[in-house]
Amino acid sequence: MQRPILKASRLFLYLFVGILLVGCNNDDDNAIASQFEATNLPDDVSKLFVTKGNTSSKTVVIFAEGGPSDELSADDLESINLDGFTGFNDFLRVYIHQIGTYNSNIFKFDATVAEATRETDLNTEILDRVIKHYKSRDKVVFVIGHSYGAWAIARYIADKGNTSADKFVMMAGRLDIEQKVVDNLFKGNRYFFRDGVTLYNDPEERATDKETELIYFYAGIMIKDRYTERIKATDLSNVICVFANDDEQSGRMTASEKNFLKSKNVDLLEIDKGGHSIMFETPYIQQIFDKITK
Repeated sequence: MQRPILKASRLFLYLFVGILLVGCNNDDDNAIASQFEATNLPDDVSKLFVTKGNTSSKTVVIFAEGGPSDELSADDLESINLDGFTGFNDFLRVYIHQIGTYNSNIFKFDATVAEATRETDLNTEILDRVIKHYKSRDKVVFVIGHSYGAWAIARYIADKGNTSADKFVMMAGRLDIEQKVVDNLFKGNRYFFRDGVTLYNDPEERATDKETELIYFYAGIMIKDRYTERIKATDLSNVICVFANDDEQSGRMTASEKNFLKSKNVDLLEIDKGGHSIMFETPYIQQIFDKITK
């Protein structure tokens, strides 16, 4: 009578060990799956953007949105009211991916500063490919970036120069943001600028989950560089910089930043009040398009 019980016990032991082994294997698989993996961009450039408007237009407006984001928006220019501006509705609007909207997995797994910097630099590669895609088709190409997208343009000019497109417009960005902002983004804290000047921390904006923590981390990677040092071009007369003095998210452009831009022949549009996105509204958006089309 003992032997059948022994067999049953032994069978249970085998099953238990088997379950443990399977569980360990699954844990190994999950560990492998949870490791950071570098993004590889596709050979097909059309996968890097979506378009709206007239596909046969001679003029192309490439738009780089704010962020970092995990979802591409294709509406930022669509609700603009440009009364009296003829031609805008006939332009092709090209909304390009940033690295997080192309590969949202970067906001799931920890990365080193070097790895995150490589991912951030892919924004430059995406923009370069899309510009060349349309310039090779003999298009007039205007590039507009707002907030994170403005930093993406500054980074692009630092690495690729400013001669690939016809005009570049940086809206609500900075060149040398305060180091305290960067340091705190790396810690999961987000700082703002009261009235565009005085730094303050909003506890409600502290990252409380992995995705937000990584979004802040990638934001810090993008804005940490001193772009007054990185932009080497002696002439940036095809660049337009638009900013509001009471921008609470990016902060007011400092006198040294403005002087640097003026020394590079950048066309400045300084708005006294209105905040981070006022440049999308009348009359400023009209002024911007008048500048890029003159």
